[in-house]
Amino acid sequence: MLRYTPELLKDLDEESLSGLILVAMLINPEDGKPSNYVIEPHPMKPGKYRIVGVDNDHAFVPAVVREKPEKELISRKTIPIAQVKTIL
Repeated sequence: MLRYTPELLKDLDEESLSGLILVAMLINPEDGKPSNYVIEPHPMKPGKYRIVGVDNDHAFVPAVVREKPEKELISRKTIPIAQVKTIL
């Protein structure tokens, strides 16, 4: 969609998109790549589109993948690295 019909972005249903982003933040999908989402006409709102996830088998992935040490040698604190793998 982004490559071939970017003008459809202005017609995305804001409510559906917001809900999809909130769900992605809650379940942390591991395979949220572009090919796992499709765009379809919204069934209740003519002229609007919604994004639908079609492959949600990798979910509830740990939010922190690893921790790395800070560059300062004195403090030796670790910094958590977030694991986010979704196009949303």
